[in-house]
Formats: sequence, C-alpha cells, structure tokens
Amino acid sequence: MAQIIETPEKKIFDSLICREKLGTTALGDGVAIPHGRLDACQNAVAVFMLLETPIDYDAPDGKLVDIVFAILVPQEAHDEHLHHLAEIAKILSNQELVVKLRHAHSDEVLYELLGQAAEPAS
Repeated sequence: MAQIIETPEKKIFDSLICREKLGTTALGDGVAIPHGRLDACQNAVAVFMLLETPIDYDAPDGKLVDIVFAILVPQEAHDEHLHHLAEIAKILSNQELVVKLRHAHSDEVLYELLGQAAEPAS
C-alpha cells in the first residue's frame, strides 16, 4: 500500500537539496537519483519522473537530466536507504531499459517497465 507523507513540500525539497549540496546525485546519461531522509517517513517512498524538458543537474558527463527517480527514507533507515539506492542505480544502468523509458507514451507503460525491471531474475 502506498504511503502518503503528510509533510510540507518545503521539508521534502529541503531534504533532497541538503543531500544534493554534498554532490550531485546525477549518474550520467540523463539520469539522476535524488534522495533524502525525513522523520515523517515510515517506509521508503519513491517517485519516478520522466521530464519533458531536460534540466541541468550538474551531471558528471555534462548531459542534461530527463529521468529522475527520487527516494525518501525514514531518518534512521541507513541500510534500507543504501539498498534502495543500489537497486535503483542498477535498474537505471540498463541502457536498453532507459531507452524504453524515454519512449514510453503513458504512465501505465512506465509503471510496467519499471515493475518488470524490479522483479528478481528467475
């Protein structure tokens, strides 16, 4: 079941920006994984965004970012945080998947692609 965070948007933004000030969370090739910690989180919460207009994200390769997969975790969820980041980075390092995400024409297709990518290999 999805968790709804009842937190002012500014606190969420500040959490993400606080981490970003330590160094960009852009991975390169147009992908970024901003992440932060929030006391209001009981579980990890993520949002995937495919941007219509790419943005400058200070990426190491200098490319503009059009894929953003943001994650928020509880304040004390250190291991969980690292696990989620590793999984998302692994999924988004698949170049074939990234191309498919960029060409998805609906939320349903994006959801299906990400769901398939997150399934454990049989």
